[in-house]
Amino acid sequence: MVDKNPYTGGVQTFDNFLEKDGLQKILNGFNNDQVWGFTGTSDKGSDISSRFWCANNLEEYEVFKKLWELIQTNCSLYKYKLTRCYANGQTACQSGTPHTDDGDLTVLFYPSEWKHIYGGHLHFIKNNRIGHVVEYIQNRLVIFPAHLLHYAGAPIKEYDGIRISVAFKLKEVNE
Repeated sequence: MVDKNPYTGGVQTFDNFLEKDGLQKILNGFNNDQVWGFTGTSDKGSDISSRFWCANNLEEYEVFKKLWELIQTNCSLYKYKLTRCYANGQTACQSGTPHTDDGDLTVLFYPSEWKHIYGGHLHFIKNNRIGHVVEYIQNRLVIFPAHLLHYAGAPIKEYDGIRISVAFKLKEVNE
């Protein structure tokens, strides 16, 4: 069952995107198949350096291919082609920095078990201020235009896990 919230500034969220077993398959994909590297950065165009964990080339793994197919079908994204898929992982005090994304549309999926007090929410910047915040909620899908300035806030210092966001970068197909 997908709970759809209305657009807010070009940002759309879908809660409870996957059934329980589908969510577990995604989490298992990280436990069994992925090697995290401390190679992530979101500092392009920023005067602040930001480093975090990253798992690249997820589009090569069957579980993430199936997730993309489900997203494309359930969100009617047929006019978009997947150009790449990866995951960012943030541990305590690892904040992103404001940036825009490549491509035309960004889709984020949040698989980590989470409590609102952990922080780690998605911030959209407008007129040099936070214009909109999307709370990190497990099993939430977020879709937004890639040109929107945004960043993921840091989990609080007391958090001892990893905040994972699976990113799908999409390009509009002109047919």
